[in-house]
Order: sequence, then structure tokens, then C-alpha cells
Amino acid sequence: KEQRRKDADPQSTVSSRWSPTAEQLRWLEDLYRRGIRTPTAEQIQYITAQLRRFGKIEGKNVFYWFQNHKARERQKRRRRSEAAALELVLEIDNPDRNLDPP
Repeated sequence: KEQRRKDADPQSTVSSRWSPTAEQLRWLEDLYRRGIRTPTAEQIQYITAQLRRFGKIEGKNVFYWFQNHKARERQKRRRRSEAAALELVLEIDNPDRNLDPP
């Protein structure tokens, strides 16, 4: 969603969506790798304060980033699992399909 700026050039727009800076993203991904999946309200406040050094951010951005990242990770795992199951079914149906011709 974008909003037009009333005090600026009519062609310029300001995005109302938050986009993490590279430093913010590195920090968030590192916290996720270290095991933080659903930060408490207190953790969100602390993380937000730290990430504010690298650019504009609000607590809700941190909250939704973790929520979305966790959901995307689950989707990836589910897709990998489904692909592996399909591969197994195909192999059972046709065990010779990976063999080179004589």
C-alpha cells in the first residue's frame, strides 16, 4: 500500500509497508537460528530497540516477521516432505527408472 505525500512532488510516494534493512534482517535471522520462534512482548520491545539503530521499525514489525518466518519455514518443510514422499511413491511404482540402459 502506498500513500501520496501532500507536501512533496505529486509523483513521489511513500510506502506504508516496512522493509527491513540488511542489518535488521541479519539480526532477525540470527535470532531465529538461535531458537527464538515466538518472542515475548518484552523480547519484542528489546529486539525493536536494538534494531532501531539500523532503521525505522516498530514492535509489530518484529512480531509479524517472526510469525511469517515461522509459517514460511513450515511451508518449506511440508513441501520438501511431500516431494520426498512423491519420489518414494514413484520409485516404488517403477524401481528400474533410475537405472542406466544396458
